[in-house]
Amino acid sequence: MSKGKAVVEATGKAFNKLNPVEALREVVTAYTEYATVREQEATKRAEIAADLRTTLARIRSQQSIVLTYLDQAFAERKEMFQELFAQADSALISGRTDQLAEIMHTITETAKSSPLAALGDFGATQAMLRNPDMEWTI
Repeated sequence: MSKGKAVVEATGKAFNKLNPVEALREVVTAYTEYATVREQEATKRAEIAADLRTTLARIRSQQSIVLTYLDQAFAERKEMFQELFAQADSALISGRTDQLAEIMHTITETAKSSPLAALGDFGATQAMLRNPDMEWTI
C-alpha cells in the first residue's frame, strides 16, 4: 500500500500530502472543530455548576424550613405535654378519676401522632411557615 493511499484511508479525506496549503487547511479545520467542542463543553460545565448552586440553595432552604418546623412543632408538643401532665397530676390529687382517664387518653393519642407526618408536603409546610398569621396547634 502506498503512503498516499494510507493517508486517505486513515483520514477518510483525499488530499495531496505534498500540498502544504491543503495540509494547513486541514489543521485549521481540525483546530476550529476542537475550539467549538471545547467551548460547548465549557458552556455545559458552566450550566452544570449553575444548576448545582441552584439545587444546593433549594436544599438549604428546605433544610431551614424543616428545622424551623420541627423546632416549632416539638416546642409546642413539649408545652402541651407539660400542661397535660400538670392536669393529670391535678386530677390525681383531687381524685377525679374520670378526668384523669380522659387526660391519659389524650396524652396517649397525642404521643401516637408525629410532627414529622405533616412534613409530607414541603410546599404546604413552607407556605404555613411563611404565613405570619398561622396559628400552630398540635
